[in-house]
Amino acid sequence: MQQVTTTLGLMVLCVCGSGFFSGSETAVTAVNRYRLQYLATIKKNPNAKTLLAMLAKPQKLLGMILIANTFLNILVSSLATEMTISLLGPEYVLATTVALTLVVLIFAEVLPKSVAAQKTDTIAYAVTPILHVLLWLMRPLVIVVDAVTTGLMWILGIRFSQGGGENLSRDELGNLIKQRRVSAQDGEVEQMLEGILDLDDMYVTDVMLPRGAIEGIDLSLSWQEIIKMLKLTERERLLIYDDTIDQIKGYIDIRTIMRCLLDNKLSKDILLQKMRKIRYVPESMSLEIQLQKFKVEGESMVAIVDEYGDLAGIVEREDIIDEVVGEFAKGLSRSFGPVSRSGYQEYWFDGSMAVRDINKILHWSLPEDGATTIGGLVLEHLECIPEGRLSLVVNGYRIEVLQLRNNQIHRLRIKPPEPDADGTDVEA
Repeated sequence: MQQVTTTLGLMVLCVCGSGFFSGSETAVTAVNRYRLQYLATIKKNPNAKTLLAMLAKPQKLLGMILIANTFLNILVSSLATEMTISLLGPEYVLATTVALTLVVLIFAEVLPKSVAAQKTDTIAYAVTPILHVLLWLMRPLVIVVDAVTTGLMWILGIRFSQGGGENLSRDELGNLIKQRRVSAQDGEVEQMLEGILDLDDMYVTDVMLPRGAIEGIDLSLSWQEIIKMLKLTERERLLIYDDTIDQIKGYIDIRTIMRCLLDNKLSKDILLQKMRKIRYVPESMSLEIQLQKFKVEGESMVAIVDEYGDLAGIVEREDIIDEVVGEFAKGLSRSFGPVSRSGYQEYWFDGSMAVRDINKILHWSLPEDGATTIGGLVLEHLECIPEGRLSLVVNGYRIEVLQLRNNQIHRLRIKPPEPDADGTDVEA
């Protein structure tokens, strides 16, 4: 009887030990590697440093775990078989095998691995000291098994990758940030990180101030008209041109104008002396490269030209920074809505508002592959300049043109789509 009790005790210990190694295997292989790196290198957590060192050669760590786990499973099977034969006879071995399989499957595999999958980091750091000691004790056996395994893999043409396999690509990092932004209640930081990654995929045309909206100082006007324009402008920098916007002389900071005005030295000649030369860049210039050029060259504004060399718009340094930090989001809610109507949201916009900005702020999906501004998007779908107020549906978004000015859409209203709404329809 005492022998049976001892055998059962050993079997229970083997199943528990097998469960420990099964759960440990799941935990150490699924541990968050980036948090592990942070805890080991920045926080100097001893368990994290030890686990990071062991995971540097994962085949040895996993080899030790599998050796121990396999040994315990075989031992419990041998003990169960020996006890069954001695107590019940060989005809009950099959029944014992079936019962033991269920016990091992539940208590030594499924249960510990499920728990480890839910508490991955906690369990991984907790079992690290034990695994480290066992790895040292079983080192000779692990070396032999590792050498045989490596040799077989070499024969099969399989090579262990030496680092680099855990590095995130730009797209993978962007996807992680987007997932974090969706789950976070306050996603401002995630939005900034997402904006930084998006810079390489965006061009200056995505954030430029269109030609028709450019404000500047026309030197062909009288001095009184120039002063009147300066009183009304809200821009921080102004182009200086002669007669037409295509004859750009340069640009000047409004603060420079104010200093000259306070010193009673403001005139057309002073404007030409104080202005800075403007550089021209093509529409294909990416925002990331342009931001770097702003930093290197010390510029604040560049002019964008199309493939024919005509002025398409201007981009200021702050336009690119706003794309990252989302400063424009404050102005949207203050100036354009939203206003609730009939249980759905309706938004008012200026026609020069960028489609990308609207999508980013309101999490919409208006088409971005064509026109840059929302007014341009409407004209693109209409394929003509509207003669008066009308409404159309673009990708399920109901857009109503409210006001036209100089053959441009000045004000419009948008209602987000109802579920399953799509297509493009026009109503006069």
